[in-house]
Amino acid sequence: MIDSDAEENILRILSKLGIKSSSLIRLKKGRNSRVWKIFSNRVPLVVKEYGSSEDSILRLQREFSFLEYLEDIGIKNVPVPVTFNLENRIGIYSYLEGDELDVIEDSHIIQCAEFIHQINDKQNLKKAKGLNNASEAFFCITDHIDCVESRLKTLSLIKKESNIHKSAISFINEHLLPEFQNVRSIILNTFDAESLQAKLSYEDRIISPSDFGFHNILVSSKGLSFLDFEYSGWDDCAKTINDFWCQPERPISSSQHGIFLNELTSFFQIENLEQRALTLKSLYKLKWCCILLNEFKKEVYDRRLHSTGETSFLLENQLNKVKNYFSKNLRTN
Repeated sequence: MIDSDAEENILRILSKLGIKSSSLIRLKKGRNSRVWKIFSNRVPLVVKEYGSSEDSILRLQREFSFLEYLEDIGIKNVPVPVTFNLENRIGIYSYLEGDELDVIEDSHIIQCAEFIHQINDKQNLKKAKGLNNASEAFFCITDHIDCVESRLKTLSLIKKESNIHKSAISFINEHLLPEFQNVRSIILNTFDAESLQAKLSYEDRIISPSDFGFHNILVSSKGLSFLDFEYSGWDDCAKTINDFWCQPERPISSSQHGIFLNELTSFFQIENLEQRALTLKSLYKLKWCCILLNEFKKEVYDRRLHSTGETSFLLENQLNKVKNYFSKNLRTN
């Protein structure tokens, strides 16, 4: 439950911004942020509080500037940015009507690919030059590898505060680290030294929503709508593809993996894109294992507490999730 003091504070901030609302309706969405629906002059808006973590201001800036870019180029099926307040780390956006998809169909995959096409239309890219790189944007293969290795090293330093922490460390040491060595070896043997270190040219970098998948998509009578762009920016298309493939909350079928890959490789015409995306696939599955264990890091645990107000069995649930994800996606590979 969000206490009344927090709600009153948000209402005071809104008043200072010239936005009048008598009440806040807490939305369930938001693992890193607290999100409310309000009505201002009978118009529904979303208030997003990004928290007090080190990256909260950057997440706010990324999302707001990305949505400004999308509004500028005429993309309609996303929230409209209204205003923001850096001091209080709050962004205000239009409210999108819609529900989560019950069944993910092939036509939905194509709509997702078309969204990536639209935001990367060549005639619009001049307006995107001011956007930041996406979070953990990497433009050579070794940087992708180093990112996952760094995440694993950080997780291996978890303090053995309880039995669940000890279980997590055992899983990391017995499963994730050996799998990383195996995946790393395959990647290093697939590409020569020059290809591993080669930086993607600026022409081959794309605008990416990042954290792109059906967990951040709504459906209505108007079609699909897209939201949550805290990590967006310039990125490697191979990473965008793997973000979409590997996210665990709303997985897609292997045939749908192929549809999305074909749509993006046909549109972008980036040399070796298909090979790079496929070769990095297991690495990104490992990255998602690391992300699922983030709650074992104190700063992330505190962020979840801030955003949801509840942490009952959080660590146990996350460890079970990562074990299931690993078993389904990596152990059989």
